[in-house]
Amino acid sequence: MHTLIEQVKAEITYRGYSQRTSKSYCAHLLKLRNYFNKSLDLITDEELNSFFQDPAIRKLSRASQKLQINSIWFLFKHILHRPLNLDITLPKAKSRAPIYLSRSDIQRLIASCTDMRLKTLIIVCYGCGLRIGELLRIKVTDIDGKRKTILIEQGKGDKSRYVVVSESVLKQLRCYWRVYRPSGWMFYSRWLMDKPMSPSSFRKSLRKQSHSIGLQQ
Repeated sequence: MHTLIEQVKAEITYRGYSQRTSKSYCAHLLKLRNYFNKSLDLITDEELNSFFQDPAIRKLSRASQKLQINSIWFLFKHILHRPLNLDITLPKAKSRAPIYLSRSDIQRLIASCTDMRLKTLIIVCYGCGLRIGELLRIKVTDIDGKRKTILIEQGKGDKSRYVVVSESVLKQLRCYWRVYRPSGWMFYSRWLMDKPMSPSSFRKSLRKQSHSIGLQQ
């Protein structure tokens, strides 16, 4: 890997950003380097502006383009220590009303689960109001049964917080622990116990279970 990209990766780790952010930033910067076929520190602002005018880039979603811009901004600010002057118009954000499951739908989904792992994931996610990324990064040591709290590290905005856990959720977590005996990550990968379960694996299982009882959301 290019030296500058290695520096970006090290700086991201030092600043406590997620592994997902590190992977995304480094991948985008590598593509940028290959696009211009020269070192990242030799790319000018004018060249970057022309890059974002490329039809192949302009057809990307707003989120994808913003991720590319953020990776470049990180490189310039924290590694190259240079100002970044971009003149870019991003596509208009598409607003879409969120779809929520009703309480009865959630109860039906939980009742239909025969897999304790998936059932526990749904109960904790719904019962504590967590995002999937927050849910899957819970460690055994983050759970305090006496205080009835779970520490959520680097949640939204990279801020940590405590969430209150009901007795019913704690009871499910205890049942899960007795079966799976996690020691590090509460919901570890089926293949590597020292790694958390991936969001895609959870979404796939959740979608399959939802469809099995007629929920299409």
